[in-house]
Amino acid sequence: MQSMSSPVAVTTAEIVPFVLTPDSLAAAFTQARDPRRMASVTYTLPAMLCLAVSALLANHRSVLVMAEWGARQSPDLLRRLGFPDGRTPGQSTLQRLFAKLDGDALSAALAAHFGSAAHPMSDASDL
Repeated sequence: MQSMSSPVAVTTAEIVPFVLTPDSLAAAFTQARDPRRMASVTYTLPAMLCLAVSALLANHRSVLVMAEWGARQSPDLLRRLGFPDGRTPGQSTLQRLFAKLDGDALSAALAAHFGSAAHPMSDASDL
């Protein structure tokens, strides 16, 4: 079982390395528009998206496996991901959210948040 207890360094050919933590990811996701009806919201959008990204980073790609991965995590990690009571969403909750999310708007929110850390690299050997 992998967890996001340690920061992850992220690099690509187009950006310089930066540190990705549950806190920085949650901050980025607060800029995204939540497509759900507020009356039916149990889990915050940033928490659900942090769980999904963390599960993906741990190589859990299906919605079912993401939900199962979340349910197995430590209370400390769940708090850091945005689940203070330790309860996490199930497969159907994640599936309904993903069906409603606007991918372009989510991408724009992430780019706006992490954009200051990203700029073209002049030489890949600098890494």
